[in-house]
Amino acid sequence: MANEIALISKYLPLLDEKYQAESKSAILDIDPQFVRETMEAKSVLIPKMTLSGLADYDRNGGYVGGSQKIEWQTHTFTMDRNRMFTVDTMDDLETAYIAYSMLAGEFIRLHVAPELDSYRFSKYADKAGTKVTLAITADNVLSALVGGRTALTNKQVPLNDIVIFATPDVMGHLMLSKELTRFMGVDKLNIGAVELEVATFNRMPIVEVPSERMMTAFTFLDGTTAGQETGGYRPATDAQQVNFLMLSRSAVKQIVKRAAPKIVTPEANQSADGWKFGYRIYHDSFVLDNKADGIYANIAPTATTGP
Repeated sequence: MANEIALISKYLPLLDEKYQAESKSAILDIDPQFVRETMEAKSVLIPKMTLSGLADYDRNGGYVGGSQKIEWQTHTFTMDRNRMFTVDTMDDLETAYIAYSMLAGEFIRLHVAPELDSYRFSKYADKAGTKVTLAITADNVLSALVGGRTALTNKQVPLNDIVIFATPDVMGHLMLSKELTRFMGVDKLNIGAVELEVATFNRMPIVEVPSERMMTAFTFLDGTTAGQETGGYRPATDAQQVNFLMLSRSAVKQIVKRAAPKIVTPEANQSADGWKFGYRIYHDSFVLDNKADGIYANIAPTATTGP
């Protein structure tokens, strides 16, 4: 049993890499050093700086005094999600230890990463400073992307700070475009401990995201209310398809305040003869007040009907 515990101890750090590899939004994760936690458990303080502009220099009087102001904006976390699974010892033995060993990775791949992406992208679409409604086709996909780039650069968003998230439909239309080679390239990005090769559009990384994660609104099931026992999430009844998001990395702050996998051995499990795997993730995503103009959302015109 000691060997099994040692193996699991080595496996736990891989959970972060699994999330980073499967999550399409992980490219935007914030460096924790730039966030100061408040005394309140459910909020963080993020700095907002305001500076005076240039003034005329006086050759007699010299410099004109300026002012700088740093405000700490309080952002409250709303997403505290979890699940606990039990795998009976005999079920695990009879499947050659596959049942338990696969559970953690599959849970993160199938549920954690998609839910985080869906929540984040819907929030960014909602807070976007510019929203355009358009049905994307092979004929207009290039002009739509160029339009987003133009809108952001006119608002002085640095080109090297922009990331594009697009659905497979948009990517498919883009691949059919006759002008594709003029705009596309390839680059490598490091997301945590994972190095990914991504396509670029006019030097901006363009990340392909499953369409079901790119909606304007979602309902997140609590796991206990009647009809919500399965947990997870689903599109809201008035949700629309987001074709693509073009955003400045500095405009958004997505923070995983706690991602806590928990493993309980059969010996330590007081309620059953089996392994337990629990996972809690406490997170949220925020759009900075003065940088909402750094987000451009292209949304399909037809609303979808949720379940």
